[in-house]
Amino acid sequence: MNIDLTPDQIERYRRDGFVVLERVLDEAELELWRAQVGEAVDERVTHQNGLNNRFDGADPFYAKVFTQALRLADTHAGVRDLVVDERLGALAGELVGADAMRMWHDQALVKEPYANQTAWHRDTPYWSFHSPDAINFWVALDDATLANGCLWYLPGTHRMGDYRLVKIGSNMGDMFAEYPEMAAIEAVPAPCPAGSIVVHNAMVVHGAGPNMTPRRRRAMTTAYFPDGCTYNGRPDTLPLAYSRTLREGDPLDDDRFLPLVWSRDGRRGVDAMRPVAARVGEGEATLTLPALEALLRSRPAPARALRLDFGEAGAITWGPEGTAPAATLTTDLLTLERVRDGALDPRVAYMAGRLKVEGDEEAVRELRAVYA
Repeated sequence: MNIDLTPDQIERYRRDGFVVLERVLDEAELELWRAQVGEAVDERVTHQNGLNNRFDGADPFYAKVFTQALRLADTHAGVRDLVVDERLGALAGELVGADAMRMWHDQALVKEPYANQTAWHRDTPYWSFHSPDAINFWVALDDATLANGCLWYLPGTHRMGDYRLVKIGSNMGDMFAEYPEMAAIEAVPAPCPAGSIVVHNAMVVHGAGPNMTPRRRRAMTTAYFPDGCTYNGRPDTLPLAYSRTLREGDPLDDDRFLPLVWSRDGRRGVDAMRPVAARVGEGEATLTLPALEALLRSRPAPARALRLDFGEAGAITWGPEGTAPAATLTTDLLTLERVRDGALDPRVAYMAGRLKVEGDEEAVRELRAVYA
């Protein structure tokens, strides 16, 4: 990984709010990123891991902007290892001048053939904290060109405006309705070869053109923020297990969900972040991330009683004596974490702690069938 920054690159990032780092990944690293991200996205969008990634309630135009999958590191160990790489954290820290950096989230962004443009927007106003120094790494898994939807930027806008949210919609001019002073800024494209990383301040205004080709344009993003940021009251992509414990002003410092990926004094917290795992033994199963949507929707109730214990969150019994699990807990799991426009959130089944399933051998076989 070639990430030795030059003084000019650091100056351009701080002045313009973005910088293109070409061919950071060598051929072997690029193929690894493509393979791991591709596998994780396929699992997510086909529901193989039980998590829903659809945006059924979204604006139809927005639904055709890109295929996206959030927080893949939560459910895929290979992706986690890529995005918590200490070298990326150190790069982020050097660019923003911070002493320690946490990972906010990862996000795969695939512009399908002839996909719509991505309207001007900022990242930080969507997120659960306010910081002028949050940073996003856009890893090009394919060549990004003017034809297939490379990124575009309004240089210097990371130093303008505030945290008002201008959503990604169909109108490229929505940002200028909110910030008319930005309309005179000359937009700059950021084409780059595969393996490059386009790094931008999460407050800089950016977008992407349509994909005017019959081929996909794949990218993987991972965002970081300086350690010490506090919760602003907006849950955004925080798992329910974490966001339900937070009050406005609380520090965002739980390594299970927002791992410390780099610090100048050598501290790291990435070991606390553990992707989904299912282990079925004799008579019980322990899961670190229960994908309950698959369990509750893809199978009829088991032939014999199955008890699901969520610790402080409660317990439910699923089986012949009754039917479906307790309505209150089911509703909590399947409907609380919804994305902005009403569709199910990818982390809909994220619960704190471990799920222990108790039952006889036949009940455990039912569970194994779901998670096979």
